[in-house]
Parts: sequence; structure tokens; C-alpha cells
Amino acid sequence: MNLELLKSRSNLSLEEIIFLMDNENDVKIYKKLLYFKFKAMGYSIIESYNLASIKKSTAYYLEDLWNEGGYYSLLQKPGQGRKTKLNNSQLSELKNILDTKDEWLVNDVVKLIKENWGINYSYNGVFNILNSYFNLKISNYHEIHQKNKNNLGIIRSNAREIDFFENEEYSTLINYIKVEKDINTLKRLYYLLFKKLGFSTDISTKFIGVSSVTGNNWQNRWNKEGYDGLLHKKGQGRKPLLKDENLVILKKS
Repeated sequence: MNLELLKSRSNLSLEEIIFLMDNENDVKIYKKLLYFKFKAMGYSIIESYNLASIKKSTAYYLEDLWNEGGYYSLLQKPGQGRKTKLNNSQLSELKNILDTKDEWLVNDVVKLIKENWGINYSYNGVFNILNSYFNLKISNYHEIHQKNKNNLGIIRSNAREIDFFENEEYSTLINYIKVEKDINTLKRLYYLLFKKLGFSTDISTKFIGVSSVTGNNWQNRWNKEGYDGLLHKKGQGRKPLLKDENLVILKKS
């Protein structure tokens, strides 16, 4: 696969996203790609951002970025986000239209902008405009995506139900994930998180892309030493297959 070509596209397959992740060294980008990996695996937006341990607002923002420019859009730093597609005149016109009714569906505003100015906005994009540019209380608008206990159906069918906020070990893993800067340690923490959610070793290792032997090794190290057990220490790597004297012989020949 051509890595640079993949980075310029947004319509990537699961295999292509995995390839990007395998070649990613930036922890923050890896977390974002993990979200899109779950999406490509067939999980809903809600399930994907829960599994990737990111906020709902972050997930919708990532959706906009990804659709706009694929991988390279994910590299944007705070304050570098795109400007609104509507100019000041159009924003003023939109405000006048919104003032004609007390209540609007966000999705109706998406359609309104498309019909009046031919500009495509995502649900989240319009949601942000209503909040930021017009300083309106979001509660005055009806969200389309109503909260539903069945939204996490796929996760619950694969994992036992636990109280995420009251479970101490789950909270500990999430806190480690939030601040972890080493990508290898991050992968190990994610594996433990998926196991804690009740996923099998087989499924958890597929999420991360490692063998079950490796996954079980991480779990044992976590059980014995906690976070410190996940850190790769000097001398812990696989022993060389050839002895030093053999290396000398090979070098001479």
C-alpha cells in the first residue's frame, strides 16, 4: 500500500485504516484512527467513541475533519480549525430565518442551509453554529439523535454490563489512556480496557492487532505490577536466536 496516497483519502477500508495505524507513531493521531477503525468495523458513532475513549463532541468534530481531508485533516492543532463556510451576510440571513420560529430541528437547519446557499454542513457543524455564532442555548433546539438505551446494543451483546463511572479499575485505565504519550504502552492500555469491558481475548487482540499470546502477557504483567508492568524495560525483549559467536562468524563470511 502507498502510505502517502492513503493519507490523502477519506474513503478508506478497514484494512487501509489498520495499515495507517500500524505506521502511526503519534499517540493523539492513533487514538483518532482507532475511532475510525471501529466505525469501519461496523460499530455506530456512539459505540465507536465509547470504545476509543473520546468525547461525543470530539467524535463529531473528527467526522467533519475526516470528510474534509482524511488523515492530514486530523493533524490540525487547536485554533487551526476551519472557518465557517457561511459568510457574515449569510449568517445574518440565517439568523433572521431562525427568528421566524421558536423551535427548530437541527437537521431542518442543515437542509435550510443547503437549499438557500447550496452549502453542505454536517449535523454537528450546524449544531456548533447555533451555539457559537448565535449564542443560543442548545436546549432550545431539538436534537435528532435522542438518547436510547439500545444505542449500545452491539457493545452490550459482546460485553458484560458494568458501571463505567463507579468501576475503579475502568476509571484508572481511562485516566492512564488520557495522558499516555508512548504509543506502545497506549496499545497495551487499550487492550486492557477492552478486556475490562468484557470482550474476549480474541476480540480484544483483533481491536489492537496483536496475537492472543501478547495480549495475555500484557494482562499478566498488569495483574502483577499494574501500570509499571506494561512498560518495556531493557532486557525484556525476545532473546536473539543466534549467539554472539555465531554473529561473528556470519560477519566474517
